Amino acid sequence: QAAALMYGDDIEEVLEKADRRMQKAREGRQKGGLEPIKDVLLEVYDDLEGGFHANNNPDAAINKEQRVKTGYPDLDRMTTGFSRSDLIIIAARPAVGKTAFALNLATNVAVREQEAVAVFSLEMSKIQLVERILCAEGNIDAARMKTRMFDEDDWPKLTMATGALCDSQIFIDDTPGITVQEIRSKCRKLKEKHGLRLIL
Repeated sequence: QAAALMYGDDIEEVLEKADRRMQKAREGRQKGGLEPIKDVLLEVYDDLEGGFHANNNPDAAINKEQRVKTGYPDLDRMTTGFSRSDLIIIAARPAVGKTAFALNLATNVAVREQEAVAVFSLEMSKIQLVERILCAEGNIDAARMKTRMFDEDDWPKLTMATGALCDSQIFIDDTPGITVQEIRSKCRKLKEKHGLRLIL
């Protein structure tokens, strides 16, 4: 199989296919095929119970094994947090705050929930993204961040925001033209090291 992989594909495809096969082999060892309904029911029941408590008590903790808290209480109440397998699409016309909302989600999960988050940017650079995160986390005017004309009271806020973000597990990749296969491969490696919980 290894020899067959080497013919007709470029090196990136070869590495990705090999990585996929290794992952499948690992998953095959970890997961069985047939599973008794009793085991699945226990998992479903725990999820239902967590959702019930979250809906009836806004301050109740969302089951962190099954769900990811967004940091937006109303959204968490409506969704009981994001499920591990959810694909969430944020769609709107330009310049209404999609990136700001997504970065706030990343910061809430990484800083408040102390979970690992991967951010892949196809438009903005790492520097631009981090500046926007700093503005939101430190409550600093974006225009002052652009011009670097900070007020005296901006510095303590910048310092506190920088400290909080340094302690978080936000991983940013701004590789131009990155492929889905490359994203998948990087996320697998990151999950093995840090227990990845959210990908943006």
